[in-house]
Amino acid sequence: PPPAAAPPPGYSAPPPGYSAPPPAAAPPPAYSAPPPAAAPPGYSAPPPAAPPPGYSAPPPQYSAPPPPPPAAAVALPPGWQKFQDASGRAYYSSPSGTTQWDPPATQAAPPPPPVPAPPPVHPLPPGWQELRDPASGRIYYVNASTGQSRWDRP
Repeated sequence: PPPAAAPPPGYSAPPPGYSAPPPAAAPPPAYSAPPPAAAPPGYSAPPPAAPPPGYSAPPPQYSAPPPPPPAAAVALPPGWQKFQDASGRAYYSSPSGTTQWDPPATQAAPPPPPVPAPPPVHPLPPGWQELRDPASGRIYYVNASTGQSRWDRP
């Protein structure tokens, strides 16, 4: 071994039996993938994967579906703006500065047209009652004084 160097000022020599570490060994070789294994004697490499007997590749019309069309741009109300956060998720900012994840309503849908009034219903003649048939759910009419019943309104 080389002669021991004098210790730096303020340090003493190491106690007996202690010395400088041995010189560094050569670093291990860089990791690499192991070489491919050879097939055992009498065997060859496996054939490429093939469909089972009786099956073949799907016809071209059964390939992966085309990607969906890009989403239509959302028409924003005046003053609203669309932004994306760091993850790419869209959010919306209103003219007042508030933000929300959901797109704002563009405009209130016009109210539906008024439902036409049903035709005027004339009162039943005296003695007649309107009842519902429990089996069919249809309405029928009965005259309690005569015992007559009918489907059509009297």
